[in-house]
Amino acid sequence: MITLIFKWVSHDSQIIDASDYRFDLEKIGSTLPASVLFKYNATAASPNNVIEIQQNWDSRRRTIISKDDSIHTSIYYYPGFFEAKLLINDQIIIEKPLLIPSDGWVAAIDREQVPLYINKSSSLHHDTIGISMETIRSSGINPEAEALSTVFNYVKPFAGLTTNDFSFEAAIKNESLGGVNICQKAEILILL
Repeated sequence: MITLIFKWVSHDSQIIDASDYRFDLEKIGSTLPASVLFKYNATAASPNNVIEIQQNWDSRRRTIISKDDSIHTSIYYYPGFFEAKLLINDQIIIEKPLLIPSDGWVAAIDREQVPLYINKSSSLHHDTIGISMETIRSSGINPEAEALSTVFNYVKPFAGLTTNDFSFEAAIKNESLGGVNICQKAEILILL
């Protein structure tokens, strides 16, 4: 037996002109987590349009906003370079670049909602950066029972730096944590 299901999808036939909208952003403060103030004008949208602001490439980082409002704030938990977006009905209308710099190295334990930042005195030692087992345990985390992901970021504009005059050397080491963290992943990401 074959069952066919038909679904009628109606799309708003409105042609969206980006010049009818305004989308600006401003980073507030200089620490992490960073607050970003979005100033927008979406009054040209139809009443049945879904209007959203998306923090970056990740569509899970979207928030529905009202066409009648003009300000939205958002929290960025990690430093980096982002492309914030104003969307209408899943269509990107305007994108704006956003740089969230770090104040030197930032060490954190990645958590579901909000990362656990590790203070610099516990993570920086001469020419080494890391998070000790003692620091992990004193943060209330049992590494044998809870999946653990650590993040180290250093983000700033490096004026004039190009790939032609850049080299990077690092030695990385993961301690054996056992339990659910028997296989650990290491990733190095360089944005130029």
